[in-house]
Amino acid sequence: MSTAQVEQILEDPAHSVRERLAEAATDEGVLRRLANDPHPLVRASVALNDAVPVDVLQTLAQDGRARVRSAAAASRRLPYEALTPMANDRSVEVQWRVLVSNPERLDLAAEIAEHPDTMNADQARTQLQHPEDFVWPQVDHRGIDRGSRDH
Repeated sequence: MSTAQVEQILEDPAHSVRERLAEAATDEGVLRRLANDPHPLVRASVALNDAVPVDVLQTLAQDGRARVRSAAAASRRLPYEALTPMANDRSVEVQWRVLVSNPERLDLAAEIAEHPDTMNADQARTQLQHPEDFVWPQVDHRGIDRGSRDH
């Protein structure tokens, strides 16, 4: 795609068009611009893009919209220390995504098991009781097995 075409998409009034660019872009500058898009679904798509720089992903993990924070938690690329406070996010959607997208983080499951939301707490307790049912070898974007890393 030419620079002019990318610029045209970045200015498109339909957020769904910008979302598609956020899903497919590999250019860091384009992803950084899309991470500041006014529409939360565009920002959420950026968070799920494996090419997004980690510093941008960490910023999206603190976004004002739960949908964006949830996508960041689901990305599996957040550093250990950035994911930890998300277990206590004000949104149960974000807590859920932290729990199910990072099953090897039993410390977070233990935290969420104490939360008042029944669905999240029950899932967390199940993951704690039977971690082998939830953790499998998971290779990240660098080829590192994330399912067995010691944190």
